[in-house]
Formats: sequence, structure tokens, C-alpha cells
Amino acid sequence: MGRIIGKNAYIGFIHSGGTALVDTDYRTFDVGDEMGAVDLSAGADSLRTYAQTLEDVKPSAEMLYADGAAGSAIWSKVRPGTAGTLVWGLEGDAAGKPKWGIACFVTKCDISAGYENEIAVSVEWANTGSDFVYNGARVPF
Repeated sequence: MGRIIGKNAYIGFIHSGGTALVDTDYRTFDVGDEMGAVDLSAGADSLRTYAQTLEDVKPSAEMLYADGAAGSAIWSKVRPGTAGTLVWGLEGDAAGKPKWGIACFVTKCDISAGYENEIAVSVEWANTGSDFVYNGARVPF
């Protein structure tokens, strides 16, 4: 069985100012797809019982800060509040490869710099739509 590795992934944040290619020097990417649950347990129950609530998608990424104009360009495109579409293809961006995406905005963008370490940028997005996009087609949550 073949395996895919992260170096082939495509991750792009598309917005009015252009596209920030997060995959250029990324270290981690997490889709952050979760289903909420509410505890329905009460009284004499001996085992917790849960009900599904709302699905939540909160992608995040960590990448290395590029030197010079390239780093400044990405930094300017992932500022908190910037709205756009986050698109990712874990097998790459070639035709026929599966790709997903969500309408979202940047909620957090941190830069951490260690004296003897790389400069890293951490970005978090929050979903603004009610659909996933899969290969260009809307897929309701």
C-alpha cells in the first residue's frame, strides 16, 4: 500500500489580497474537525450518555517564517480578521487529487522567535460557512 507524506500537501489561503501558500515551509497542518457533545447523564445513570451538538472546523498551521519579501508577504496575508477560503489537498494540487476547503477568517497569527531557533508562524482559522468544499462541490456539514 502506498503512503502519502506531508511534503506533497497543498495548503493555500485565498483572499482579496491574493493567495498565501501555507505549504511552502509548513511544519504542521490540522483540519480541526470536531463534533460537539452534550452530557445527558442524570439521576441513577451508571454510564455517561451524550448527544451530538454542532460540528466545528477550526484549522491551524505552523510554518517557518521565510526570509525577506516572501516572509513579509505571507505575514501580511494571514493577519487576524482576514477573510477568505482555505483550501488543502493532502496529496497535492494536481488535477484529480482530492481537495477540501472552507470559507473562513484568520482568528490568530503568532510569531515565535528563539535566539537559537527558527522563527515560526502559527495561524488559526475559524469557519464562516455551513459547508465544506470538496473538489469544488459544496458538501453540507
